[in-house]
Amino acid sequence: TQYRDVTTGGPVHSPTAEMMLMGANSSHPGVMEVLLDAPGKRILSRDSDDLCEFQFHDLHVLDDPTKQLVWPDGTKTRLGETALSKLVDKKRKDSIVHPSVMALLRWKWQNNALRLFRTEISVNALLFVFANFMALLMRYKRIKEDRLVDNK
Repeated sequence: TQYRDVTTGGPVHSPTAEMMLMGANSSHPGVMEVLLDAPGKRILSRDSDDLCEFQFHDLHVLDDPTKQLVWPDGTKTRLGETALSKLVDKKRKDSIVHPSVMALLRWKWQNNALRLFRTEISVNALLFVFANFMALLMRYKRIKEDRLVDNK
């Protein structure tokens, strides 16, 4: 599929971040489906059940916070709003479960969120161990004081 750049009129071979954002704002689900099928992908493997493993290219256009749309009435999309965030805000389940969106979410999880999640789990585990150690220490101190009082 060949697309046309709205500013220059020249051909664009894959959708831009602006096109993805416009598609995410569209009320017609078919628009976003066509755009989500457009980023480059390569089939890495296919099994006997016809399940495929893909490698995607140009998924960054779904999550580019630097792009902003200006609508014909002069209003603008919020700065930092991406096609991905718009799909989530509009609860567009049909688009969110698309393989290219799932690939982007998996990449974001593996490269950003997983590290943060592991850090938070580690800090919480340390706090849990420290709090239990302090509780045991305070109980031991109280037992020791009670024995001293009983011995007098």
